[in-house]
Amino acid sequence: MAGGTLKTLTYLSFLLVVQTGLGSSASGATEDAQQLLASRIPQSIVSIHASRLDPNYLRPWSTHYLRHAYGSGVILQDGNILTNAHVVTNVKHIEVRPHGQSTWQTAEVLYISHLLDLALLTLSLIHISEPTR
Repeated sequence: MAGGTLKTLTYLSFLLVVQTGLGSSASGATEDAQQLLASRIPQSIVSIHASRLDPNYLRPWSTHYLRHAYGSGVILQDGNILTNAHVVTNVKHIEVRPHGQSTWQTAEVLYISHLLDLALLTLSLIHISEPTR
């Protein structure tokens, strides 16, 4: 794995904590700020469905079965999605559904770090109402 990708994903995980306010103490935040944050978080969460073909290392000649993985992610300010790497490992197809919407949209893996269990997805034609700030 390239060192730049690891640094990028480490930085993205730090940004997620800062942007969502998860790193701040409850005593330091005002009640209005907490309510505003609580109203924005659901709009930044997406459901993820991934179709994957896991390799069989003991029998590489055997037929692989299509498996399905489900997870969630968080929309970042730039429109990309931060999720867990184990959800999108060995994927053939990824679909993402933003909170409050009924249609699934296609996504692709932009970066993945198995060491951190983080992945960054990029979306095609997704309508983002309000990212987490």
